[in-house]
Parts: sequence; C-alpha cells; structure tokens
Amino acid sequence: MLISLFATMAATTDSKQELTQIEQEWNQAYTKHDFATVGRFLSDEWVFVDADSNILSKKQYMETGTKVQVTSEKLTDIVPRVYGETAVVTTKWSGTYTFDGKAVTESIRYMDTFVKQNGAWKCVATQGTRIK
Repeated sequence: MLISLFATMAATTDSKQELTQIEQEWNQAYTKHDFATVGRFLSDEWVFVDADSNILSKKQYMETGTKVQVTSEKLTDIVPRVYGETAVVTTKWSGTYTFDGKAVTESIRYMDTFVKQNGAWKCVATQGTRIK
C-alpha cells in the first residue's frame, strides 16, 4: 500500500510538472502565432469563455489569435491541481497587446480544465477573468 501511495504521488508530481510546461508552451506558441502547437494542447471540443463573456470554439480562438500582436507578456501563478485523469490549472497572464489596431494592457486570471486523453493532457475548457 505504501508503494502504491508513493507511485501515485510521483505520478501527480510528474503531471503537475507536465501541465506547467504545457501552460508555458501554449502561452509562447500563442504569442508567436504558432497555432499548430497551440492546437496540440486543445481538445477538438475545447470551449473558451473569454474575459468579455464571449464563447469561442477552438477554431474561433485560433482565427482571433491571428489578429493579436503581443508586445509584452508574463505568465505567473501557475497552479496545477490533479484529480486522476482530470486537472484544473489556474494562471495569471499580464501583458500588452494590440488587437485590431488598439493597444491593450491588462491582467487576466485563467482557469484551464484538462483531461488525459490517449496518454496526453488536452485542455477541454478555459475561463478567463479580467483582473481589475
């Protein structure tokens, strides 16, 4: 039983590290408009409720992302919580970007829900809340 407990703890630690890395790579890929990489982290059914309460599909998110030019950004407070084959990760994104010619500086708190599918973590839902 003790060996099983240590194996579970090790798997959880590994998953937390993997999820933290996914969040960082996702952020970097989005900033660089590398949507092939972004798409690897999202399930086909992924849904995004953005900071303005819009609901976007995976396709809409990536299409909108082509209009975003990030000039500075910082991803912090990455906290993964693993529940077997499901995980919730909270992050804080702060930065400046241009969208449709308008410069915006803001901070957003994100909550991503992941499910392990075929051995890989895939995000199935994201919620963004603007920090005032």
